[in-house]
Amino acid sequence: MILYHFTAKIFLDRIKSEGITLGATPIKFKGQQAFINAQQWLTKKKDFHQEWCEFSSLPYDRSECRLTIKIPKNFQKFLLSYTDYSKWLGGSKIDYFDKFDNGEFDKSVLDWLVYQGNIPKLWVKKVNFKADN
Repeated sequence: MILYHFTAKIFLDRIKSEGITLGATPIKFKGQQAFINAQQWLTKKKDFHQEWCEFSSLPYDRSECRLTIKIPKNFQKFLLSYTDYSKWLGGSKIDYFDKFDNGEFDKSVLDWLVYQGNIPKLWVKKVNFKADN
């Protein structure tokens, strides 16, 4: 299965040496912000226009690089669709990921999957840069 991961150039050296390891999901737990680590977000959408990145306040562009990831068949069991991931979290929506500013459901999340675990560097088959497109 071919999926895509978007990141900034500043993270490429780390990914090339260690794989994709820093993905996390922000959640609220007992009224506090918490993170579920080792949750690598991947998408079926290869377009460099990534809505989730448009209004970021980070000092770098997280859609600057598109990594093509090939998930081997025997590891696809660790992939969850956004819908299944939401169920895995107890059926709750993930506000950060599934709503526009106006509170409406963002259907683009249906293109997303979560790989539960780390993605080895050998699964990264190609790197493309937004500037080249």
